[in-house]
Order: sequence, then structure tokens, then C-alpha cells
Amino acid sequence: MRYEKNGKGYSHTERTAVFVGDFIDRGPKIRETLKIVRDMTENGKALAVMGNHEYNAMCYNTKNEKGEYLRKRSDNNINQHLATLNQFADYKTEWKSYLEWFHTLPLYLDLDEIRIVHACWDNDNIEILGDRNTISPDFLQELNSKKHCKSSSLFWATDECIKGREEKIPEGYKFYDKHGKARDEMRVRWYLNMSELNYEDFYMEEIAELRGKKVDTKV
Repeated sequence: MRYEKNGKGYSHTERTAVFVGDFIDRGPKIRETLKIVRDMTENGKALAVMGNHEYNAMCYNTKNEKGEYLRKRSDNNINQHLATLNQFADYKTEWKSYLEWFHTLPLYLDLDEIRIVHACWDNDNIEILGDRNTISPDFLQELNSKKHCKSSSLFWATDECIKGREEKIPEGYKFYDKHGKARDEMRVRWYLNMSELNYEDFYMEEIAELRGKKVDTKV
């Protein structure tokens, strides 16, 4: 794409790169990926928004006032984050710096010609968030407090921006995620008109028994 590397990272004479989150937890070069993205954004050569993996990492590495981590260190959560932990095992100061940088990443960008979000753009959610477009340490604690956790519009506005929208699966059906866990909710293609779709077109993953059936919009 004709980006050239210089002392301040990669740049292009005409283009501005856009990074849409999830820079960590996958692949063999997480440190290198973070350096490219951070160098380019801090030097005005790229834009970036937060993904759910960056948010999860902040929660995994942050404690509440009781000394408990905001994201439980369960086997499943450890495994999701393990590649990052392993690649930064000998670079703890560097990793701490990136965790602090995550707090500066916007949840969304509303530009003149394009809107940028990691998972789901919903005008109501954007209005709810207002000027709270980055997750400061205080905001992170607030989102994970009993007052807001899964019970407030602010929590769900943030959650859908970075994780996408999920809908309940019709009663009696379920699917298994890649970790083998049974789920009764599934991410959906929120940008499509569900009233005109079959389930296999609306759901991100297929449930064979629902193939060919129209989405029940009354649920």
C-alpha cells in the first residue's frame, strides 16, 4: 500500500490508516503490532479505536477497591489473554505502558465522511456515551461497579460499541462457542433489517435447526 517506514513509524503521503481494535491476544507478533499502531496514531499517521480485547485487558489487569480484578482470572479468561501475557512476560514495563495507552483509545470516531467503531454503531448508544468517548481509569471502575455492571444504559452503550449486539436465541435452541461453552445469546448482524431475514443471515453463527426460518421480530 506504499506506506514507508521512517523514524516515527510508517506513513503515507496521501493516506491515513484506520485501525479498528483487537490488536492483542492473537498471533505471534502482538508487541510489534502495538508498536506500529501506537507510533502511527501518536504521530498523526493513523486513527484507531478500542476493541473488546483491549477493554478486557484493562479489566484483567485492574483491581477494584476490594482488591479484586475487574475481569475474573478464570481458566477461560486466562486462555483468551495468554498469547499477550506470554509475549510480554519479559517486557512488563512496556506492557504497563500499553495498558495506560489503551485508556486513550476512543470508543468511536464520527468524522465528516466516515464513522468508525469496533463492533456496533448505534446512534442511541453514541448519544448515551456523549463526551465519554475514552475509558479513563475512573470510568473503567464505574462501568464495572455494581451500580452500572449490566444494569445501566451506559454499560450497554459501551458494551455494544466494542463487543457488538447480542440477541436471545429462541427458547429451546443454543449454540456452542469455540471453547465448547453452550450459549443462549448470539451476536447478530445489527446493520441488517432483521424483519426481512432468516436466522442464518441474521445470526453470526448458524444454528442448523433454524435454517430457513424467518427471524421472530416479536421476541
